[in-house]
Amino acid sequence: MDGTLLDTETIARELFVLGCSELGCECKIEVYEETIGLNVRQAHLIFLDRAGPEYPYSEIRKLTSKWFSDRINEGPLPTKEGASLLLETLAGLDIDIGLCTSTGRKTVDRCLDYLGFHHYFREMVCGGESDEGKPHPAPYLNIANKMSLDPSASWAIEDSPNGVRSAGSAGYLVLHVPDQNSPSKDMSDLVWAVYSSLMEITRDINDLESNSSI
Repeated sequence: MDGTLLDTETIARELFVLGCSELGCECKIEVYEETIGLNVRQAHLIFLDRAGPEYPYSEIRKLTSKWFSDRINEGPLPTKEGASLLLETLAGLDIDIGLCTSTGRKTVDRCLDYLGFHHYFREMVCGGESDEGKPHPAPYLNIANKMSLDPSASWAIEDSPNGVRSAGSAGYLVLHVPDQNSPSKDMSDLVWAVYSSLMEITRDINDLESNSSI
């Protein structure tokens, strides 16, 4: 969701930098970038491993979570270019849409309700609702089970390397729309196609539909 439908990864990054400044600690942005697309628990483990137990990631997270919640209340939430049109187009073609995100359900519900996107999604799997989070395939296998779909005949639109690895290892046709991170060589076998925007995917929708059941 973040970085794919919502243009919120930039906001999250800015809030992380602000949180580090507020606490007077080193801004380990390279570690932060490794956590994009991960759930809260996994992000904690990455910082514990890369930055050590003394790094105040929990405190930074508390600050940024509050600030992000305030940002939702203030509105408007920025969406990625073409997000609304893509959802409308898919719905108009009676293509089932699921949401697989590392963001917690409470925040997801608030964001989708605010934007009026909630009705587009037949099923959702949110952060903490699978045995393992991204980049493990479990979240995408979970949504496949909920929707009774075949991953090998289904698209997954992802922006982050961790999301690509999760969807690709679950067997989906991955459409990569890079946001904060550029595609890496190790992801090439997992990506079906790379797009510059959701608008570009919408323009190709008829060709894509012939290669997928959803």
